[in-house]
Amino acid sequence: MSYAIEMAGEYKFKVCLVGDPGVGKTSLVRRFVYNMFSDKYLTTIGTNIYKKNLKIRGVSCTLMVWDIMGQPGFREILKTAYFYGAQGIIAVADLTSPQTFESLPDWVEAAMGVVEESFPVIMFANKSDLEWKVDENYVKEVADRIGAEEHYITSAKTGENVEKGFVSMAKYLLP
Repeated sequence: MSYAIEMAGEYKFKVCLVGDPGVGKTSLVRRFVYNMFSDKYLTTIGTNIYKKNLKIRGVSCTLMVWDIMGQPGFREILKTAYFYGAQGIIAVADLTSPQTFESLPDWVEAAMGVVEESFPVIMFANKSDLEWKVDENYVKEVADRIGAEEHYITSAKTGENVEKGFVSMAKYLLP
């Protein structure tokens, strides 16, 4: 199944980041789009949209990455507008906070309840530069539980696997 929206010879994809507050969603997308990192925590209010142009297998595409506030109460309020038209989900959890993995099925289910077609899910287990409170087997178990095509151990701070994970999403979305 193709998820592509082709406009003037270029593909554009809407990819939504999901996960609890403080897992590093904004830091990951800022690392991917701007190759920068800040230790300052800034709470996302509402939704921020980031754009990055890529060339995959010789094909130009643009990822429109939607970063939503992580508070669960707002998930219900914003989910229809936020997830409408989404073509992929990047589910983010924090390796230093086991409970952030437990909420990922709810985030993915919220998206599936809005989007009419199936879509790829990629999971990022973020903050690999800090002391982990979960192991790789648990990360894989949660990735399987949410139906993730792939999962990556990431660090927005060091950049570990960030580009690789977003590029992987683009590959799943291209026809």
